Amino acid sequence: MSHHPTRRLRHDQIISRSPAAPPRLSLATFALLLLLLLLLSDCAQAAASHERRSLRSWMRRGEIVYDQSHPPPAAKRMPLLHPRDVQDGDDSAASSTTPPSTFLASSATYTGAVSTATPTAPTLPQPFDTSIGSNFTAASCPAFINSFLDNSTFTGCVPLSLLLQTSSSFFDDTRSLVRTTQVLDVACNVDYQQCTSLMNHVASELTRDTNCGADFKAENPTVRQAYNGLVAYAPLYQAGCLKDSAGSYCFANAITNSSNPTDSYPYYLPIAITMPGGSRLTCNSCLRDTMHTFWTYTGNKTQPISDTYAAAASQVNIQCGPHFVNESVSTSSLAMPAAPATSKALPFFVFVVVTLLTIFL
Repeated sequence: MSHHPTRRLRHDQIISRSPAAPPRLSLATFALLLLLLLLLSDCAQAAASHERRSLRSWMRRGEIVYDQSHPPPAAKRMPLLHPRDVQDGDDSAASSTTPPSTFLASSATYTGAVSTATPTAPTLPQPFDTSIGSNFTAASCPAFINSFLDNSTFTGCVPLSLLLQTSSSFFDDTRSLVRTTQVLDVACNVDYQQCTSLMNHVASELTRDTNCGADFKAENPTVRQAYNGLVAYAPLYQAGCLKDSAGSYCFANAITNSSNPTDSYPYYLPIAITMPGGSRLTCNSCLRDTMHTFWTYTGNKTQPISDTYAAAASQVNIQCGPHFVNESVSTSSLAMPAAPATSKALPFFVFVVVTLLTIFL
């Protein structure tokens, strides 16, 4: 470097004007910041916990989840469809112009009989035995529905989930405990795994554009009833086949209980029918076991029970006592179990601490 006085002076001035190094953060200040972050996190966790408790409290008091209207009359438990517009042998355009879809064509697995029990009565009830209606967007839709209704493999499953809302003959059967028990003896002794796979397959095919896709999107009542009944086969099979300590079917006792017709209401939850407000159910082990069976399916958002369970469970607990049944719905934010306080906050704090150490230390 040159020893010229002027250049030496300029060099010293440049050095004197250089920015000073940033002060290091003291350990006490750093600890204070970290404590502040922890306090903020605790406050957020407490607020979220308080909100969840408040929501659950409102649910138990019935302030946000179910309607307070009177239950429907016993004689009109659940609606049936209108008299059938297309009878056997009818030459309507919907069935004659479009060849029926083969709903089993894509899977050779679903062949042969699936029932492992012999019917103890002359005739078993069938779904849609009075009507499938005629108000369809596409002619392919009623043709597809008739194709699986006419298939012995399908009807051999005796799907309780479809019979509940669409079968006039089953409605008549439920007036008799003996007859209802006979139907359940068959329905509960089928190949469950095969029937479940079959119902899921038909539900998937039903929503295809080449079958009933347009009517499904248009909320056609018949198509929606069919779809809900198909996807709800498993939960209603599991619940419908439950027995009490005396060996009687819980469903048969509930559906034929003329002194308290509301006992049948929980069985309609899996097919997207909500429980009327003010329902007075019999608080027994059958109700508890049935609701627990339904609860196990609430985590599946494709199941209608995921939308109808919580309100019904709240009503049950109001009448039968707190914790009689589980009110939570596993995929619902209203009932999602609270995570440990640090499970989600820990990665954030690690990031903050590393950042502060990098900048100030």
